[in-house]
Amino acid sequence: MNKIIVTGNLTKDMEVEITSNDKVHGKLSIANNVGYGENQKTNFLMCDLYGQRVDTLSKYLVKGAKVLINGQLNVTNIEKEDGWKTYVNVYVEDIELLKFVEEKEEPKQSKNYKNYKRK
Repeated sequence: MNKIIVTGNLTKDMEVEITSNDKVHGKLSIANNVGYGENQKTNFLMCDLYGQRVDTLSKYLVKGAKVLINGQLNVTNIEKEDGWKTYVNVYVEDIELLKFVEEKEEPKQSKNYKNYKRK
């Protein structure tokens, strides 16, 4: 079983794009604090969200919003010139907004995704 439940704050607004097979894809980056005092550190997780809910949630998933994410963890190690790099990614199954930030205006023509960039 591969399951992760994590809370954190968005480090930037959700990026929305259309994949090559015409699926709507939302990319999130969240910061999650672990520990306390001098022992506190921050983990940064990249998250991928797919489907119709991307369009619905795009105006609420803005920098500073606190979210609870339930999904699958994917860790990738890639060898580069300066050594190994580890990338941690979460495929979002469920997302819950815990703290709202002032809403963005809804993009014009959002339902036909003309404002979103293609991947």
